Amino acid sequence: MPAAAAPHRQLLGGILLLLLWRPAAVRARVTAVIVFGDSTVDAGNNNAVPTVVRSNFPPYGRDFPGRRATGRFCNGRLATDFYSEAYGLRPFVPAYLDPDYGIRDFATGVCFASAGSGLDVATAGVFVSKFTPTQPKSYSSIFNLRTIVLCSYDAGVDPPNQIRLNLSRYPKIGLGILIHSISSFRFPPNRSESASKSSQPNSSVIPLWKQVEYFREYKRRLAAHLGAAEAEGVVSDAVYAISVGTNDFIENYFAGTTRRYLQFGVGEYTDFLVGLARGLLVELYGLGARKVAFTGLAAAGCLPLVRARRMMLCAEEYNAAARAFNDALRGMVAELADDLPGAHLRFADVYDFFADILGDPARYGKLYR
Repeated sequence: MPAAAAPHRQLLGGILLLLLWRPAAVRARVTAVIVFGDSTVDAGNNNAVPTVVRSNFPPYGRDFPGRRATGRFCNGRLATDFYSEAYGLRPFVPAYLDPDYGIRDFATGVCFASAGSGLDVATAGVFVSKFTPTQPKSYSSIFNLRTIVLCSYDAGVDPPNQIRLNLSRYPKIGLGILIHSISSFRFPPNRSESASKSSQPNSSVIPLWKQVEYFREYKRRLAAHLGAAEAEGVVSDAVYAISVGTNDFIENYFAGTTRRYLQFGVGEYTDFLVGLARGLLVELYGLGARKVAFTGLAAAGCLPLVRARRMMLCAEEYNAAARAFNDALRGMVAELADDLPGAHLRFADVYDFFADILGDPARYGKLYR
């Protein structure tokens, strides 16, 4: 393994340690990896939803086994796929709505996440009207830009995700990091202007409450498949990964697409979101989850969508909101862990990892131009 790859292992290893709890726990029984959240961890559920928020077309998946665009907002596997493999489970976590997989596959891991979702139920509804199939054309002029895309931290809901890229100008600079020039604007397959005139409505993505409902359904199916006792063991010994919150700020609050910016100041909205996160953790605990990692936000103001709107400059007010959210979330998780008997809750801080990659991307792999 070349030396340049070492930082990647350090980054992934640092996040994995947050999920492995403590060295002795690596040898403990982990039955499954169960995932909730947004595009940072969506393994393809949006393929089954009538929405433009999809990534089941090239160049997504170019480094996935078989070079398949599975619906992951990434060039290859997601962080949660690596988690699963690290626990000795499958090398990837299948999407719950993927028709190619069934309850036998989901017994060792399942993803309920949906790109575009948020903690705030209003966030998922943004995409019913905001990105209709005919609207993205208005964005084409601002995306003739060269920008870094880190697949695991892309908001996954911006107009660049609704275009085709020139693959010859899409070189990889490191694990999960791509640099590209957007040379043309087109709709994804089957989302042309003519398709927009069809009678099928442009649906919302899957809100978090619905993801939890799918988890309840999953538990019932698992009990029917394995028996109640064994299914309960799978659920209690699974590791739960939650990655959500970026869209609440970027596509909801700061974008002014709902009335949240009128109802709350930034700090108040942060408290509102953290309260929702607490409710989610308590609900999952009541459903049997015991080992849960909640990933904080990356530098939201430096995401490709934000930088494209600001002449490639980061939005510090967005980054400040992300840091404040992370601080509040970290405190809530630590407090709740003391209140729930038998719960092992962790806050996974990825902000500095992401900032380091943005500051020195070549350190994380060879940069091709």
